Amino acid sequence: MAPVDVPLRLVLGTVAFGTTAEPAAATAIVEGFLARGGRWIDTAAAYGDGATEIAVGKVLDELGCRDDVVLATKFGLTPPGPGVDVRAFVIDEVEGSLRRLGTDRVDLLQMHRPWFDVEPEPVLQALGRLVEQGKVARVGASNFPSWVLQDHLRAAAAGGLPAMVSQQSPYNLLDRRIENETLPFCRLHDVALLTWSPTASGMLSGRYAHGTAPPPDSRASVVPGFTERLTRENLAVVAALAALAAEVGLSVAQLGLAWTLARDGVAGVVIGPRTLDHLADSLGVLDHTGGLPPDAAIDRVVVPGGRVIDFATLSRPLSRPQGASS
Repeated sequence: MAPVDVPLRLVLGTVAFGTTAEPAAATAIVEGFLARGGRWIDTAAAYGDGATEIAVGKVLDELGCRDDVVLATKFGLTPPGPGVDVRAFVIDEVEGSLRRLGTDRVDLLQMHRPWFDVEPEPVLQALGRLVEQGKVARVGASNFPSWVLQDHLRAAAAGGLPAMVSQQSPYNLLDRRIENETLPFCRLHDVALLTWSPTASGMLSGRYAHGTAPPPDSRASVVPGFTERLTRENLAVVAALAALAAEVGLSVAQLGLAWTLARDGVAGVVIGPRTLDHLADSLGVLDHTGGLPPDAAIDRVVVPGGRVIDFATLSRPLSRPQGASS
């Protein structure tokens, strides 16, 4: 396992900006992140129905740091409907993001979800036009199955179109399934793997106990269906991980982040602090010198490639568009 390294591999996720985080907190979070050497800021058009991009743009303007960060956003959480011009749809979505962010370009534009019923070519053609115009530097994917990402890479190579250089996937100690396919695929094809939710949406926060009501400000208290994950068996796994974390002087949340950062093949890990305390807890792993528990100890709790919870499952069965390449 590679050592936990510099803060440049931390990516500041902003899903709380413009929604649950106070504006002053959002500014302080970005300021604190940059002060520790962080550079990557990640957002999406879908967060807060555009409110998050607006909030991010305001913070960057207030701090005057747009040129000091690598700014990434996402488009396409919902695909275009039947009969819609795909190229125009993509361009309109991205133009909207640029307006909300108050910038003339983004450094990484990611397709938020795969569009199973849309061929890759018109999407990539639209992205190519945006790259040619200087509005997008590079393009990437988010939450793509490997076969869909491969279809897009093949289409880009065949058509001389922008290739997706990155992939965002959920990866944490409670859901290691990307080790089976996505992680080795990205290594093989030189696609940078960015991972999100290293604390499994707060399951690794250490705030939950079986038979006890979740804290009122916790995710479990507001997200429908979350409490179904708080089973005796699942929380026993979290407790076992917490015990391993304590042995090396980390909280279980910090272990989740440090472990993910240290995984071979992971280019960056997205954190999503809502408060300065959340940020401080995450940044604490950068000062940790006590190492990590042995791989074998962690693997006995959650087997490689296995999962304790179904962390991120697509909402409908996979299907191929007519004529898609194999």
